[in-house]
Amino acid sequence: MPLEPTQYIQKCLQTSAELSVLKTTDPQGKPFHKRLIFSELERLTNKFQAGDRDERWLVMLGMRGVGKSTLLHQTYRHLTETLHVNQKDILCFSMSDAFGQLAVGLDKTVQSFEDLRGTRLGSERTPIYLLVDEAHHDPKWAESAKEIYERVPNVFLLITGSSALSLQDDGDLEADKARRVNWLHVTPLKYVEFLLLHDGVDFTDLSGPVTQALFRSASGSEVVGRLSSLRNRLLEFQVHCDDLKVRKYLTQGGLPYAINLPPVLAYDRIIRTTNAVIEKDLTLLKRVRFESETIRKFPQLLTLLATWENVSLDKLAGSALNIEKPTLIQMLDALRKCELIKSIKTHGGVRIKATRPPRYVFGSTNVKAAFRWNVGAQVITPADFGVLLEDLMVQYFETGDPGQPIAVYRRDGTNEADFILETPLKEIIICEIGFGRKTTEQVRNTMNDKDVKAKYGLTIADEPLGVSPDGDIAIVPKEYLLAC
Repeated sequence: MPLEPTQYIQKCLQTSAELSVLKTTDPQGKPFHKRLIFSELERLTNKFQAGDRDERWLVMLGMRGVGKSTLLHQTYRHLTETLHVNQKDILCFSMSDAFGQLAVGLDKTVQSFEDLRGTRLGSERTPIYLLVDEAHHDPKWAESAKEIYERVPNVFLLITGSSALSLQDDGDLEADKARRVNWLHVTPLKYVEFLLLHDGVDFTDLSGPVTQALFRSASGSEVVGRLSSLRNRLLEFQVHCDDLKVRKYLTQGGLPYAINLPPVLAYDRIIRTTNAVIEKDLTLLKRVRFESETIRKFPQLLTLLATWENVSLDKLAGSALNIEKPTLIQMLDALRKCELIKSIKTHGGVRIKATRPPRYVFGSTNVKAAFRWNVGAQVITPADFGVLLEDLMVQYFETGDPGQPIAVYRRDGTNEADFILETPLKEIIICEIGFGRKTTEQVRNTMNDKDVKAKYGLTIADEPLGVSPDGDIAIVPKEYLLAC
């Protein structure tokens, strides 16, 4: 006899508390530390429980393995243990179970929840919480969530999903971004979060002030002045930034599930998780369908991107993959939407951005390191780690302050800086990054271009904190950037 949806709902209500404890504690029963992003989940749930209904729909997405499910279950515990919400008023479930095993979507699941309660949710005044994990398994999740949002003002919706393309490619939901939905991107761990989870040391208080100093100053001199005011705390932080620890973070410490695994097991699991993105998430594309032969070439494409720096699209499409260039561009766009890679356009006018090929970096340095390891190209030399550090910094730049991502561009030509950064106020910062010693020459060369009009420059490397004689370029130890 098939399981009825109400039976499934009853099971979820009975087991969610125990499951959330298991999902948020280590084998010894010690609760996991909470990530910086959890403060937003606290803010929204506290606000809703206090009676404010303005922000009651949150979509939390990100690449597989960054910890979205853990955040969801930590939210469940915050509701029950801190806000004292009755467990019967929280429906916490995974759509991979409801849809995958019962063929029941979000709409039918909520209807079954109402049947079990004996009333329609909209007729109640009690605050109700729907915590839906892996929503992308239901192809109609967005349509159902909108209907619930409009029909039931006393329901708080927290919905998670991988960066599956159904979560990012829904035109109707896109129009709702500013009006109804709070979007929360969960990125790989920042270094301060890695230290918190790995060593139990908390330097998350540095993240905001250091980010402000580096990217919200008026000059290189001001950058150095603001960082100098944090000197004692940053000196404490640097003690935890030895090369072995930084290298572990760059190769496996950005993904929570891989932190405590031996490197070989960590890389193997990262590869398998990435292959799951290719095999499952790419099938959710709404605007393009890849042939099975093309799907099989995605791991090869990722391997080439991980091991072959500055390769041209023509060469990738031709001798490397033997596919048409338009197909390659579609593949790269799909990987970008899944957040496995990021594209960095060339700085310049509209024509330059449209005609110059972007540079592709990995959304997680751990994925890049794993694909290199898988073909015997281990990350060993300072230059190898320098490339990973550049990829990491793109993640840091684009995360920036909440709601204020920094646009990242690359620069054509030799002896130029790595990145041109554009703040939300359209101010330009030039940035050069290295795992080793660096001079200010490359930053200076880019700043001297009259078309760039930079506010100031940053040289980030294994150098002491300092500033150029004219005050235009801040010289920053790479560890300070890791504090963002």
